[in-house]
Amino acid sequence: MQGAAVYWLLPWDVRFFGGLHFGLLIAFASSAQSSRRRLLSGSRVAFGLAAIGLAPWLCIQIYYARQFVPVSLGIDRPTQFFARKIAFFSDFRVLDALLPREAVLLVTDFTLDSVYMPRPVFFDILDLPKGKKVFWFADPDSIEARGHSLESYKIGEVLYQNSRATIQTYRTPGREPETGALQVVELIKE
Repeated sequence: MQGAAVYWLLPWDVRFFGGLHFGLLIAFASSAQSSRRRLLSGSRVAFGLAAIGLAPWLCIQIYYARQFVPVSLGIDRPTQFFARKIAFFSDFRVLDALLPREAVLLVTDFTLDSVYMPRPVFFDILDLPKGKKVFWFADPDSIEARGHSLESYKIGEVLYQNSRATIQTYRTPGREPETGALQVVELIKE
């Protein structure tokens, strides 16, 4: 029943299901008749029920967590792990050396965790701060389609490009990351 509920109700957000089954167990156990509570409180019965109910969840957690074990034990370096599991992480490290300190990035074509970006990130051109150097972090096709300008900005020189950037990563064991093209160009206020 637990697996069916996850499959039908939470197919894309399985990680949010953690703990719900414990709450349901407590709610149902508190409403059980006293004769059944005595039967279930025996150590063998309780152990057997716990093993049956929790073993599948434990197996799923072990399967999912085994990808994190090498970095947790120090076998794998954190930067290697980040490069595999965080989209654009390797590009961020290169950009950190190339971008001016006062620069900001406009990201329009990708969904990413901006916490790993080397500079402040904005996802809408209307949010860009005045007086800062702006660089557009985008798909080269988007840049080419815009021609020479992006709203009130002129498209400048290419600062960085990577035709095999890791653009999407997954925590699902065995699922390979997606790669694609990335280009970072300067935007000059007109």
